[in-house]
Amino acid sequence: FFLREMSSNGMVTRSRTKRNGDKAVEAKENDKSDGKKSVKKNVSKGMKNAEVKESDVNGDTDVSVPTTKSTRGRKKKVEVKEENTDTNTNVENDDSKNGSVNGNDGSSSTNNETKNDTKPAPKPSRGRKKKVENEDDSDVEKKKVKANNEDKKSPTSDTNEPDSKDDQPSKASSSKGRKKKIDTQEGPASKQKKTKIVEVKKDVQEKKKVVMPVDPFALNRQIGWSVFVDKELGPYSITLNQTDVSNNNNKFIILQVLKKDDSEDYSFFQRWGRVGFAGQHKRDDGNQSSMVFTFCSKFRDKTGHAYKGHIEYEKKPKKYFPIEMAGEEVNSEDEAKPVNIPESKLEESVRKVLELICDTKTIAKTLKDMNFDVDKMPLGKLTKKQITVGYECLKAIETAITAKNKAGIVEAVDMYYTNIPHFFGMRKPKLIETMEDLKKEIELLDTLWEIEATMKTINEEKPKKEMDKHPMDEFYDKMKCGLKVLPPRNKMRKTIEDVIKNTQGPTHEWCTCNVKNVFEVKRETEDEKFLKDIPNRKLLWHGSRVTNWYGILSQGLRIAPKEAPVTGYMFDKGIYLADLSSKSINYCFASPGQTGFLALVEAAIGNPNVKLTSDYKASKTLKKDEHSVKGEGRMIPSNEIKLENGSILYNGPIVDNTSHNSEDYSLYYNEYIVYNTDQVRLRYLVELEFCQP
Repeated sequence: FFLREMSSNGMVTRSRTKRNGDKAVEAKENDKSDGKKSVKKNVSKGMKNAEVKESDVNGDTDVSVPTTKSTRGRKKKVEVKEENTDTNTNVENDDSKNGSVNGNDGSSSTNNETKNDTKPAPKPSRGRKKKVENEDDSDVEKKKVKANNEDKKSPTSDTNEPDSKDDQPSKASSSKGRKKKIDTQEGPASKQKKTKIVEVKKDVQEKKKVVMPVDPFALNRQIGWSVFVDKELGPYSITLNQTDVSNNNNKFIILQVLKKDDSEDYSFFQRWGRVGFAGQHKRDDGNQSSMVFTFCSKFRDKTGHAYKGHIEYEKKPKKYFPIEMAGEEVNSEDEAKPVNIPESKLEESVRKVLELICDTKTIAKTLKDMNFDVDKMPLGKLTKKQITVGYECLKAIETAITAKNKAGIVEAVDMYYTNIPHFFGMRKPKLIETMEDLKKEIELLDTLWEIEATMKTINEEKPKKEMDKHPMDEFYDKMKCGLKVLPPRNKMRKTIEDVIKNTQGPTHEWCTCNVKNVFEVKRETEDEKFLKDIPNRKLLWHGSRVTNWYGILSQGLRIAPKEAPVTGYMFDKGIYLADLSSKSINYCFASPGQTGFLALVEAAIGNPNVKLTSDYKASKTLKKDEHSVKGEGRMIPSNEIKLENGSILYNGPIVDNTSHNSEDYSLYYNEYIVYNTDQVRLRYLVELEFCQP
């Protein structure tokens, strides 16, 4: 009433005009003296409809920020919006504390604007909600209805990913007379209270610059676009997976924020569907803050967590789980397709071996035969950490099977398939409920364990304009293992060929193969580490899939990691060897017309602990004077050949073992297991051609 009376007398008008004039003169003088634009953040209380201009980061764009009225009180407030503001920031540090900061649904509000966004902010008032993304009410309601309809669909359908309310960023209402808070976990990196995130993500872009590739189904975003990378949280690209055996769910979601090169155009891309299928996808376009917010909202909705970058998240019931994916190294500007590929300096037979054991098509086919989804989890994206998590899941399955805990089995199997994607088509995912089922999955992870080393080497070799060496020569050098071809008339080669023919077990008649090549193997540092003081050295056989041999030759024979369950290994986790060639040839898993590899390994057996039946804790029961375990079989080689270095190579014919009654043996043939990698060294690699019996 007082103000209206004064206004009618012209007092307030004159006073306000005078103050505005003073401010304008002051601003003009400051502009002249400083030679640049200034930002006025404190505006007189009585001033109406004033605009404060702020120069953007590059100094080429002005953002007009209008004042806004408060719904209560006589004082006028000016709300100044800045891009990536650091003030009034509310950081959510822990999902476990009260769910979320800004609401029970876990969503958050933000009043960030990009530097090109000049649309005046709406006036907040009680009971009125502000939309975060430029989307009309009808679109929001349509998507909500769509989400509700899709959530009611049969659980056997994975092709339609249930879009929830988080497809649209959550609306946030302004409170009385309070400033809005920004949840920095839902947007680009903030400078305030970011210590915890920095510690977790410190190694995101150290050493090598890597990028996440744009999803191939992001149409019109392949050229000139890349995944947006935040300085603190890393790339905004994540793959989520969820398997629910009981409900026949085996599905994935890919989320990405894409940025156009040399531009401020952004897109949010998502693709979802059943594992092994392309699924559906959609794209939204907008500015950085809105696209990042949409990404984070979707991530929270699907996982139950606020997005904090590529860190470890806890799996929540009925929620998706992030899968770790390795990035790709960025090619430097001088890297391109090679103009000229030099001729290989390797012997032809050695080069062909390298081409075979490094062939990604062969590796992919092998994994597909084992139901591993190479489309969902590309070979180049395999990480040791992911494989280790897979082993841990199998150990949980083993525990549940032993305890006959059906609910525990289902839960552990769901977690395993979520971390290690399997392709089942539209069939229901297989429940791993027996020890035989478990052994097959252990075999898959053992294969992935070896393949990881191969793919790491292959991915390190980027094409260049000029190449100094043939690609196979590069792989050979990085393998750090020498392969020397033994000529057909070589004495040792003839001995090996004869032994392979003479040590075919009677139960292995299906297996027929010819020796194509024999290579003498010399691994760097292996001779130095070999424990020569342990007596009773034997030359024994070891077979493995073609896909595993680059890893074996480059890193030696390895023992399964501690995370692996012991059930898959008859005499505990160790290096398994045989004195009959056909027993090891079985583990080549080669069919007629294919190539396989077999190794002769020098092993320091020492004093073995002889066992007739399986013992999953064999390594833990060894006495101090025992160096290995020998699983004794009912059939054994009858002859032995003593080599120049003192090692023993067993030869046929094969005879019955009369040391015990035949019913006492659980094995047909002998097995030797050592638990220290320094007790073995590779001596020969045999290339076999498999044929019809």
